[in-house]
Amino acid sequence: MAKKRGPDGTPVDVPTHLDRAAPSPHPAQGDDAETDPPPVRRASLFPEEAPTQPPGTPVAKQPGTPSPAPVAARDENLTVIQGSRRHATSETEGLDDPVAGWLVIVDGPGLGSVLTVGQGQNSIGRAATQRISIDFGDAEISREHHAAIIYDPRGRQFLMQQGSGKNLVYLDDDLVLSPTRIESGQEMLLGQTRLRFVALCGPDFSWQDR
Repeated sequence: MAKKRGPDGTPVDVPTHLDRAAPSPHPAQGDDAETDPPPVRRASLFPEEAPTQPPGTPVAKQPGTPSPAPVAARDENLTVIQGSRRHATSETEGLDDPVAGWLVIVDGPGLGSVLTVGQGQNSIGRAATQRISIDFGDAEISREHHAAIIYDPRGRQFLMQQGSGKNLVYLDDDLVLSPTRIESGQEMLLGQTRLRFVALCGPDFSWQDR
């Protein structure tokens, strides 16, 4: 035991093990403090391996790598029209079956329906095989060849003629017995169905002029 004196000068016995300074729980901070050496990154076994980058770090461009092409901004107001075609340069180029006019049902079954009249001869009947199929429930219309409408592109005129069946056709309430010229606005009667003819082609317009 080591002897020490108290405040009044009386000797006091102090255990030797308590005389030693207890180690500080906090190591000294300063220039002399020991610090762990920084980690050493080992060389990669693969020389071409790119160094590890923290997330979000921009990747450096490698020499000789072409820059990506800029992406054009999309216009949300742009309307893309698919399937458009240029004007035909001859009578039939680009036109499979150009419309020549229309038939509009103004009375009878199918009221308000529109039927297309094409170039050349258009057979009329209830069958789906007819070029102008009128199948709205009028049984007085023949299934095939009740009548025919013809557009002559050279003469730029429309003609109507009786078909091969027994049922008749009327143009402005006149019976059609032979090919008869028809004009836009005239009406025809087949069975109980009355149709108004509307011409597109004629003296003022022809697909052959496109």
